[in-house]
Amino acid sequence: MRHIPFLLLLAFFCGLAACTKTVVVAPKLPGAVTPEPLPDLYFVSFDAANGDPEQMTFGVGWVDHHQSPVFLKLGEKVKGTHFRLTGFQYKVRRSSKTAKDEITREITLMENEANHEIALPLAPVKDSPGTL
Repeated sequence: MRHIPFLLLLAFFCGLAACTKTVVVAPKLPGAVTPEPLPDLYFVSFDAANGDPEQMTFGVGWVDHHQSPVFLKLGEKVKGTHFRLTGFQYKVRRSSKTAKDEITREITLMENEANHEIALPLAPVKDSPGTL
């Protein structure tokens, strides 16, 4: 009988048939670090600025497009995240399939709190298919 008020509250908030969400509560151990999920970011574009990375501007966008892309210089923080833009790499590698050089560009983001790095390659340009 002690649990009837709890069950009434549960029925009120969940609507018995519609309550399908499971919530798992785990105790946090002292000193344990819970990693944050990686942001859904992608490398949109860059301004070459005569090839000097210190003068270049890099575009970073959100996959879900909840806000417009931001344009940053090296060392600047991505607003709304714990990440800072720390590097740019221009890579050339030989393709084994086509025997041609493939150029890739990527930026490096560093999480301020955990010193965790992620590399974001430049998003490829996709051509629209012709009309049928």
